Parts: sequence; C-alpha cells; structure tokens
Amino acid sequence: MNGKATPCPSCGGSGKANVVVQFFVYAFKLVLAANALGVGKIHIDADADFKWYATVHTKTGDCSVLVQEPAKGGRSWMSLSTQTGVSPSAGIDINNWAGTAQLPAYLFIPYLLAKQTDLLFNITDLSGAPNTVEIDLWGYKEFPAQG
Repeated sequence: MNGKATPCPSCGGSGKANVVVQFFVYAFKLVLAANALGVGKIHIDADADFKWYATVHTKTGDCSVLVQEPAKGGRSWMSLSTQTGVSPSAGIDINNWAGTAQLPAYLFIPYLLAKQTDLLFNITDLSGAPNTVEIDLWGYKEFPAQG
C-alpha cells in the first residue's frame, strides 16, 4: 500500500450512489410442437442496463436449452461434451440450468447485460408432446443516478 486512501469504486468517494436500482423481470413464453425447436428472445430495454441474478422456468414437458449472446459473436453459454453422443449445440436439460419460482437458480456472479442487448434461447422439446415453456430472468435495472 502507498498510504493513500482508495476511493470507493461505486461512488468515487462522493458518498452518493452512481446508480439507482429497480427490481425487474424479463420473460418470454414459447409454445412448441412435439420434438420441435423454438427460439425465444429477450431484448434488454434502452432505458437501463440489467443485472441478472436468477433464472426460473415453467414447462409442460421435458426440454433442453441453449443460450446465445449475438452481441458477443453468437457465443453459446453452454455445450455438452461430444463424448455424450449428443451434438454440442443441442443445449442442456433445462432443469440443470433454470430453477423454479420456489427454488430459483441463482447466478454465482450477477451478469450485467448492457442496454439493448439480445439473448437468444434455443429450446428443444424432448417430451414428444406439445410443450409450453416460459423462462424468466430476475434481476434489476441500473439507472444512472440523477444529480
């Protein structure tokens, strides 16, 4: 240490917050035919960044999910080992990724999604029957603090 005080990274030493937070949920619902693939999209509003901290879902049958972030080169957030005999682009069982309203799946580190970011969710029905899937991202909007 050099003996100098380090200013607070949140307020720069002013004692005032740089952001105002508001709880918010982004959600989508897909209705899939038996064994079909559907793509859900969440678009982050232009008014504020979104800090995502938990994921919940409901479904009427088994399905898999693969999340992609187009702004980062279409990067996929998950893949199966090719040793499983399943295509790495098939996604993972949704139960291993998203929780329920009673037991949400919390992110170990909240993920910051910038204004106007898109997330794509490739959902594949595995039940062999029509399937309704809803995914909700819980978090908060971060608005710049005024004056």
